[in-house]
Amino acid sequence: MNNNNRQHALHVLRDHVNHTHTAVHNAIIDLRRNDEIGDEKILRPFMNHYDSMVVAATLYTLFKVQDQRDALRPLIERIVTNGDEREYDDMDHPIQCTAITLLADFGKHDSAAVASILEIAENHITPETPRKRAWQKLAELYGMEWPLHATEEMILRPESEASEGIRSDVRHAMAMDKSN
Repeated sequence: MNNNNRQHALHVLRDHVNHTHTAVHNAIIDLRRNDEIGDEKILRPFMNHYDSMVVAATLYTLFKVQDQRDALRPLIERIVTNGDEREYDDMDHPIQCTAITLLADFGKHDSAAVASILEIAENHITPETPRKRAWQKLAELYGMEWPLHATEEMILRPESEASEGIRSDVRHAMAMDKSN
């Protein structure tokens, strides 16, 4: 543990209004790497931050590092399904993509989580980046290697034959898993 990094991160987070959102985001990452029990109390307020990258980093840290999985599940499911209003103009949708990634952790043992991810993946109204993330997580859950070109193809050309082929391959992997 690097106490200097932790102390600097705590300083930035305590005085976050006087720091850029990038500095706040980086402080959350530094705190994640130098975590202590009880950090969730420091991090929770950043779930309401205006910057989507700060919120995504906070959500990930609370889930993965601070072990707030069960407490966060309803929020994660809401974000996966409805997105987050802070991201309407953000092509990357980091909050929704992070929520999809975290829900996929439940999907290893929970068919309802997989069904939620599949619903987002199949929904043509879902923005391209979170939709791609949903397909990618489904591929991982069903042991399919994600093709190198898939990310670019599915985000930039979601209706292309190549994108449909990737979706078809994922559906096939899912069907094969169910038949076993």
